[in-house]
Amino acid sequence: MKSRKRFQVRCVLILILSLLLTACESGKSSEKKEEDKKKENVSEAGEVSKEAQAVIETMMTAPNPDLLFTPSVIGEGVEEDEDAVRKTQEKNDIVQERWEEEVGTYFAEGQLENFLSSGPALVYLLEAENDGLNIKVKEMTPGEKGEDKEQVIVRYEKGDQETETVLNFERDSDGKFIRVAEERDTSHT
Repeated sequence: MKSRKRFQVRCVLILILSLLLTACESGKSSEKKEEDKKKENVSEAGEVSKEAQAVIETMMTAPNPDLLFTPSVIGEGVEEDEDAVRKTQEKNDIVQERWEEEVGTYFAEGQLENFLSSGPALVYLLEAENDGLNIKVKEMTPGEKGEDKEQVIVRYEKGDQETETVLNFERDSDGKFIRVAEERDTSHT
């Protein structure tokens, strides 16, 4: 009987020790997971997001007439016939679709249109078109980054000179862009 009791006590002790070891290992692995997650966030903070990269590449690789809207000819003393208005609208619908394909998924609902009408989306494309310049991105460096914002310092080549600008991206709770603004560099004209 004594040996049976000893055996039971040993089994209970072994069970308790194995539970303690399992708990310690589990604690170590969750600490390691936490550390890995922190490291991952640090590397994410040290990189420009793929969404911001795509938007920057799209708006700053020029000339690209496929992404430029056709202006309508409206003004005093100008009468545009319905056929010309329809053709202009069709062309602009195609351009809008191209923007949607390129970067539309990165914007919150309705915000791509705001970016195209009042953001920096067309600045570089129009400048390249009007001045006959080539513009291309040389380097993107992350600036300040938070849960709902991201700053990117963009070094780019415009014609034969290099310059830089700062773009600020704001996101909604789903991670979609709601605003893209530029802090224009004085050397950029």
